[in-house]
Amino acid sequence: MEFMDIFSVRATTEHLNLPPLPAQDKAEAYLLFTLEGRDQDELDELAEKAGTACLEMGALDVFVASTRTESEKVWNVRTNLGSVILEEYPHMLAGDVVVPRSESANLIARTREIMKEKYPDLQLVFFGHIGDGNIHPSLIDMGNRTDEEYIEYVEKAYGDICLLASQMGGTVSGEHGIGLGKKEVLRQSLGVYPLSLMRGIKKVFDPNSILNPDKIFDLEP
Repeated sequence: MEFMDIFSVRATTEHLNLPPLPAQDKAEAYLLFTLEGRDQDELDELAEKAGTACLEMGALDVFVASTRTESEKVWNVRTNLGSVILEEYPHMLAGDVVVPRSESANLIARTREIMKEKYPDLQLVFFGHIGDGNIHPSLIDMGNRTDEEYIEYVEKAYGDICLLASQMGGTVSGEHGIGLGKKEVLRQSLGVYPLSLMRGIKKVFDPNSILNPDKIFDLEP
């Protein structure tokens, strides 16, 4: 189960000259489901249950792709939106955080509040793997900053999002890793002991610190 907000949908369909998705002039976001079943009857039953649940929660409409071609038209937008947005907006940071699935909507709402209050000239874009709570908030600079100014500004903003996800019972990264960009926020979210434990494990297998040196574990407790 995937999702994408209306900003990313519009940017992708316009950039790739694709026909608009159903209700694109009204929708605020899209949920995409791929269902598995042993036969067509089971698939039909699952689709009906999923569609009913969505409508009960306020969905504008439910579209069921009846052919592979119809399905690919919708999934083509989701597959390409990341690269399209980056091409359209070079000053764009795409990362990921994870929260319990029950907190996904809350994370999105609270992140929007933080951006509006503290970083109003950053365009916030959401898409991701909503089925497991792995969300990709992407931040686009609308302030005409230099590369250096943008990096410093956006990393601070993204740090706020990561800490929010951690406070909501999630983690600062799901699949993109920590690297250099999230090492400080990892320390803030985990605290001293878990990081010391991981540092100790690394030291056992890499006593001379020659494997990916000076990334995460140069941080002192």
